[in-house]
Amino acid sequence: MAIYRFKVSFEDYEDVSREIEIKSDQTFAELHHAIQSAISFDGLKQSSFYMSNDNWIKGKEICTHQKTDKAGKKVAHANDAKLSAYIVDPHQKIYYVVDGDAPWTFHIELVRILPSADLKISYPHVARKNGEAPRQYTVTVPPPGSGEDEFLELDETPTEADDDGVVEAVDESELGDDMSEEGEETAETEEGEGDENFDDVQMSGDEDDR
Repeated sequence: MAIYRFKVSFEDYEDVSREIEIKSDQTFAELHHAIQSAISFDGLKQSSFYMSNDNWIKGKEICTHQKTDKAGKKVAHANDAKLSAYIVDPHQKIYYVVDGDAPWTFHIELVRILPSADLKISYPHVARKNGEAPRQYTVTVPPPGSGEDEFLELDETPTEADDDGVVEAVDESELGDDMSEEGEETAETEEGEGDENFDDVQMSGDEDDR
């Protein structure tokens, strides 16, 4: 049983790559999960392998989910497709696409064929890593006034802008103290006004008695 070593590179991040060793009788589904794990993706998105020529022209497709082609025929499923049945070139190239809001595309190239497995290694096996993989999902912050404020998390810390427009977190305990102080001042003012009104009433009463 031969061991295939594939180099997997991001199409848009050429300096990021992984070299993965896998048994020739293992499936494209196992290669899919090995790649996803090696780049810290979740492996949940529909993905397709396309057997390609030297110019990366897409050929036969193998998909990780149930799919039919334009003619209505079922596309080969990754769970049932063994690697050895599709490798026809010692430098076989495979175009790999991970679906999503913004699809990720990869180039896979067979860089080495080992005659036998290493009994100390569990395959698939990541033999080499180069570069830090980008995040699978990106978080965007809606611009001010976009009407998307209602989507903010409820547990977010309130913020306020200073004179330079820089947003800073507000200490909720300070807010509580300020509100308490304002409440006390208001109560004291109202109490003082009440006392003055009461004195006025008493003085008016005394004058009437006279």
